[in-house]
Amino acid sequence: MTKLSLRYSLFLPLILCSCGIPLFAQERAVLYGIVEDQSGNPIEFANVARTDNLQGVSTNSKGEYIFKTQPGKDIPFKCTFVGKQTVTFYVTLQPGDSVFKEIVLVQAVEELEQVEVVGDLQEGVRAR
Repeated sequence: MTKLSLRYSLFLPLILCSCGIPLFAQERAVLYGIVEDQSGNPIEFANVARTDNLQGVSTNSKGEYIFKTQPGKDIPFKCTFVGKQTVTFYVTLQPGDSVFKEIVLVQAVEELEQVEVVGDLQEGVRAR
């Protein structure tokens, strides 16, 4: 076997195998929508995350998000924002699906314990 034919015999299977890879790649699905508060105002920079693989996106200035992910059944998602209650939901996505999901976040109500502020006036500091 000559050097040239040996070279082609090594690279030909590699080229043929790499051409078939896109044929076996799984088609992605899209979850998109808007995140709003109780009054219908968009929430900017809210986080929408797929909780089983830690993928996530943030909403834009209009509260919109687009989440491209692998399809699946009952995929767990979570939407969070500071001062709002976390929303958890499940979506089934087929390959090539494009599903709209509106998310409404409500105000988180938490009661804080009493806070005591203590201070000492140091000498040389004038009170205004």
